[in-house]
Amino acid sequence: MVRRCGVRGQARTEAHGGDQPCQAWIRRGGVLSPRISKAMKLRPQEQARQQIGLGIFVGVFSAVAMAAMALMSHKVLQTEPVVMVLLVQSIVGCVITGMVIGIRGGTKGFRTHRPGVHLVRDAMGLVGFLLLMYALSGLGAAETLLLSNMCPFWILVFGTVFLGRRSHWGVWVSATAAFAGLAIVLIHGRQDMIINPHMAAAVGNGVALAIISMLLHKMGATEPVERTTFYYSIVILIAALVGLVWFWKEPTMSMLGLMIGVGLAWTFRVLTYAQTNRLCPSHLAATLTYLSVIVSLLFEWWFYGQLLGPSALLGMALVIGGGICMAILVHRSNRGAPNGTRSPSTS
Repeated sequence: MVRRCGVRGQARTEAHGGDQPCQAWIRRGGVLSPRISKAMKLRPQEQARQQIGLGIFVGVFSAVAMAAMALMSHKVLQTEPVVMVLLVQSIVGCVITGMVIGIRGGTKGFRTHRPGVHLVRDAMGLVGFLLLMYALSGLGAAETLLLSNMCPFWILVFGTVFLGRRSHWGVWVSATAAFAGLAIVLIHGRQDMIINPHMAAAVGNGVALAIISMLLHKMGATEPVERTTFYYSIVILIAALVGLVWFWKEPTMSMLGLMIGVGLAWTFRVLTYAQTNRLCPSHLAATLTYLSVIVSLLFEWWFYGQLLGPSALLGMALVIGGGICMAILVHRSNRGAPNGTRSPSTS
């Protein structure tokens, strides 16, 4: 049996016993092309370690892009309708990813073998993004990102309820601490104990992001990052064009510049987040996004002099700490586990 994988247009053939490097190459999406020959000589454990290390590196840039996008979106949404932001950033996303696909593979690069998974992923992405924009219109960037980044804990819940997977008790302790932190953030400074609808939207975005994270990890072996992002941008563009019938507003040049900045940051964030999901377990990839909360806190402090109160910061610390602990415990429980025994929600 022979397996083939392309490396910048060159066919590499691996015998039956040696197609693991080919699978690793596909999972990387071509990121390690300059070093593929060295990677093929590494043991499987070393390949996995190198892959996760690269995923963490990419995830850091994804978190910074997410924080920048949230900060600019919060500014734009004070005066502009959501559909205008959707329109500009989806155009930016389509242009950038379309050019990348065209340069790499021509028209064949736009073909997909999994249209059903694309449709579900893009629909959830659109719902999640609308919820995120609504949340940012009424909340600060750091608060919104924290509530949205409950993703790892929703992955744990979905894996347990729908897939019947069992997790280490320490993972559930970490998740309980994180949900306690979530409750503190939701009710801090509120005497009536009524949850702000913008906060509820941010939590809903976290649920959608959990589903997207699991779908991206499932699609990673066959679908390039650029293709998933391109179709995602197309769906958002169609939704924005429909919304323009009722919500068109001509933006000022300064707002248009900010919206283009949002589009650039969003496209970079989606590309890097998808790549992180390919390189890392979904729990680790989602946990890396907590860096965006810390970065957005610093941005809000530097640019606006805003800082959340002690109770909100305590809740954030519980969520972030619980997420980091859970990622470590999941990694330890999966270390050395044979293929097929790892939970789909964590691998």
